[in-house]
Amino acid sequence: MNTCRVGQETLAFGYLLCPHIANSPIICSNIVLPTLEQRQAMIEYLNEREINSVFHYLPLHLSEMGQRFGGREGDCPVTENVSDRLLRLPFS
Repeated sequence: MNTCRVGQETLAFGYLLCPHIANSPIICSNIVLPTLEQRQAMIEYLNEREINSVFHYLPLHLSEMGQRFGGREGDCPVTENVSDRLLRLPFS
């Protein structure tokens, strides 16, 4: 079970992906939660504590330009799945 500390609280998740950046003071800027529902719950939880967390990754094939070139939902299921679960955290 992985955990994530928010202030004095520790949150537990089935799994939590956090990129490792060697020799960097940055611990984590993005996390991937197990489900879209858990991402939404985490956003709400953090917002209640005045911590701004956002998601804004749109798979390129679903962008306006990607759709002009024929991109459709379901074309890249792994990308779409990760996009639904990705959450950007503030550095400070």
